[in-house]
Amino acid sequence: MKPVREVVRGRGVGLAFAGLALILLLMMAWGVDKLAQASSELDGQRTQLSSQSSQINALASGLTTTEQQLKSHGIAPAAPPPAQLMAGPPGPAGAPGPGPSDAQVQAVVDAYLIEHPPAGTVPDSSIVAAVDAYLVVNPPAPGATGPGPTQQQIAAAVSTYMSANPAPAGPPGAQGQVGPAGPQGVAGASGSPGATGPDPAGWTWTDPAGITYNCVQDGQAPAPHYTCTQSTVPTPTPTPTPNPTGTAFTVVSDRREHLAAV
Repeated sequence: MKPVREVVRGRGVGLAFAGLALILLLMMAWGVDKLAQASSELDGQRTQLSSQSSQINALASGLTTTEQQLKSHGIAPAAPPPAQLMAGPPGPAGAPGPGPSDAQVQAVVDAYLIEHPPAGTVPDSSIVAAVDAYLVVNPPAPGATGPGPTQQQIAAAVSTYMSANPAPAGPPGAQGQVGPAGPQGVAGASGSPGATGPDPAGWTWTDPAGITYNCVQDGQAPAPHYTCTQSTVPTPTPTPTPNPTGTAFTVVSDRREHLAAV
């Protein structure tokens, strides 16, 4: 027979193993029960979420229809659209990106000025202002992720373009008003005295043959017009060619030409 001590020891080890097995079984049963409860709760949450999702989708569809109806009547809803409400609040804004490079600004400015060529009468400051307003709506890459171009970049790009593509001169402007008369200048030097003209009351003339004529203004045209009458008879010469006494002729001004016999 085995000693009593060994028998007791063997029974104690068996009881210990049996106790451990029982504890493990109880823990497994408890874990299975908890898992069943959790699964049941998850199923209930899934069902609840599905119902809520259906309600939210129906509500969003109704809000979208209402928004379209309001817009068709010229009313802009103040609330954000349903899609934005369902998306939740926006996250924190990221750090701003880098601004456009000088080359990117130059490319956009060149394209704008090629499409809208400025006239020669437009100052550069007005061109820069027009380009600046255009770039606010059409920013160069990288667009809205970074700050827009600076005034220095825009002015430099406009200056570079205008230097390479000078604007043609505009049409001539209207003639300006005549300015006021200036002060009277200093009187010039007196000219040399002119030749003595004929006496309007009458004058005498002796031709190369020695015959003297009295000339009197007669008022005929063209004025002044004179009638000349012979008043003396020259001394006879070996080959005399005197005119008969009483012969008369007319002259215009002080020219010594026979125009017509009277």
